[in-house]
Amino acid sequence: GALTRCFLAIRLQQIANSLRQYRIEQVESHRKSCQEFFEAAVVSSEFSLLLDFGAHTGEQVTQACRFMDVVAFEPDPRAFAILTKCVNYFPRGYKTPELRQCAVSTRNGVARLGHSDVSPEKTGGSTLVSTKSGFSGANGTECETVDVLEILNSLTSPESTILKMDIEGEEYRVLRRMMKHPHFRKLGLIFVEYHERKMRGGTYLGLLLTLQLWRRGLTRSRLIEWY
Repeated sequence: GALTRCFLAIRLQQIANSLRQYRIEQVESHRKSCQEFFEAAVVSSEFSLLLDFGAHTGEQVTQACRFMDVVAFEPDPRAFAILTKCVNYFPRGYKTPELRQCAVSTRNGVARLGHSDVSPEKTGGSTLVSTKSGFSGANGTECETVDVLEILNSLTSPESTILKMDIEGEEYRVLRRMMKHPHFRKLGLIFVEYHERKMRGGTYLGLLLTLQLWRRGLTRSRLIEWY
């Protein structure tokens, strides 16, 4: 991205456009391979539980409930209503997931869930984080929050657990808190969507998180980047 902007600044438009197209192709390729990896994991007998932090309207919940138990967390009441309706129409043979209308965070309590300043009617992207671009908190609602350590404490078999995390910028605080728990290292698979480009200071947050993971003998490659 930075290299592309440099070429644009010195008016090398053709090279800049080629770099941009290459980046788009790489992101799309990673998105496809990541989804395929997730789909292969949920059908594997190696895993028996999906924790879905930020389930939205239930795409991954639907994929997983054919094969494993699911606990899904979604704080936006509009998305949660769609998710609940979707689950009610599951065909015979699907497992019934546990749905929790709350946001995964670093403490139990209540917080402000901000909606987009530009399109507040959209259910995607709602966030607890005031530094996410386009989310000032002017639009939103109050939501319950649950401490991620409480969730980890409840796991009886972390090795057979898949974690998918898409919590719109709150992942940095949640991951730092999770590092303190012994179950964090034992989790079978971890998919995380990082929102560095959507956060003010996101590059710094990503670097800080990477350093903290290194200190504990982990790398961000251990956390599969989700799209």
